[in-house]
Amino acid sequence: MFSAILFVMMMYIKHLKRLLKQTEQLSLTDELTQLHNRRSIVSRAREEIANARRFDRPFTIAICDIDRFKRVNDTFGHDVGDEVLVSVANVLRESVRETDFVGRMGGEEFAILLPNTECSEATVLLDRIATKLRTTDVRSDLFVTMSIGTTCLNEDDTDFVSLMKRADNALYTAKLNGRDRLVQAEDIMRYKKRADQ
Repeated sequence: MFSAILFVMMMYIKHLKRLLKQTEQLSLTDELTQLHNRRSIVSRAREEIANARRFDRPFTIAICDIDRFKRVNDTFGHDVGDEVLVSVANVLRESVRETDFVGRMGGEEFAILLPNTECSEATVLLDRIATKLRTTDVRSDLFVTMSIGTTCLNEDDTDFVSLMKRADNALYTAKLNGRDRLVQAEDIMRYKKRADQ
């Protein structure tokens, strides 16, 4: 009798562990795209920043935003908007390296964490992703582009928020300058320094 109760308890505990793991996975995954969600991205970014500082390695973050996404939703409907999000997620997932970390921040915005990657290396990868997206046929009547803002960890960065702000500013500059382009925050800072001289 005792062994039967023990067996049932062990099976129940095993079941609870499996449910806990599934719940944790759901809390870190964007339901629509099956990419990492914002919570997961922020957590991983903090880990990667700590590792980059500890081992004196480069770290780059890219923020990607689908161009004119509201127009897609307004013209074709939200179901097609969802198709676009899934399509973009697939391109990102297929295009990043095994060590990179990609996720959906929310809406039409995605983040790519690029550990052990200098800005110049990141630009090559991100340009390749943008080109692949431009040639991806979501539907016969719909092609998608994205704007990308990127930045590298520097000694003045105190946390993920400072990197995110810089990458967001670079993304905003990409949008202002015609969309469908990549802008590095470091290029903006170099330009401002030259203009101030």
